[in-house]
Amino acid sequence: MSGDGAEVAVRRDGDYAVLSSDLVERVADYARAARAASTWRAYETDLRHFAAWCAEHSPQLVALPASPATVAGYLTALADSGYKPATVRRRLAAISVAHQLGRHPNPAASPEVATVWDGIRRVHGTAVKRKNALETRLLTQVLAELDDSRLADLRDRALLLVGFAGCLRRSELVALDLTDIAETPDGVVLTIRRSKT
Repeated sequence: MSGDGAEVAVRRDGDYAVLSSDLVERVADYARAARAASTWRAYETDLRHFAAWCAEHSPQLVALPASPATVAGYLTALADSGYKPATVRRRLAAISVAHQLGRHPNPAASPEVATVWDGIRRVHGTAVKRKNALETRLLTQVLAELDDSRLADLRDRALLLVGFAGCLRRSELVALDLTDIAETPDGVVLTIRRSKT
């Protein structure tokens, strides 16, 4: 990975050399779109951290392509330094993606790394803190405070009710366009164009 995402996935040589440069650029655009820009940035940061760790610990440690032993050692060092399992998991994902895109053997898929990761989760794992869902009682209280004579309150009422009825995430709710909402004899049908789940 370099710069803003998955450039390694689209090599300018080999199979891609026979494609027009415009088509290669479009392939690269779709490769970048495979993950959010913030995810690519986080992966870049994680890979820099991994490369720095390798350089700091031994000249023989190579970040790309890395051996399973190197990755297992890195994960162990992270866990022992107090990094949360979620951070360790994201750094492991960054290493995995970098190897896949670089067409290197993926050390994250090795039994050795998988076993170390399972141990880290078992020793340091914490329960995911989930937010409580909005309950009908609270929604009713919020709706009662809205003034139907104000346009902003009508908008808020619609957003709250559509989001609640559709069990939508905030990102799904704000991404809705008028064309995504259709009235049918059975009720309203929403088209969710992108969803995290």
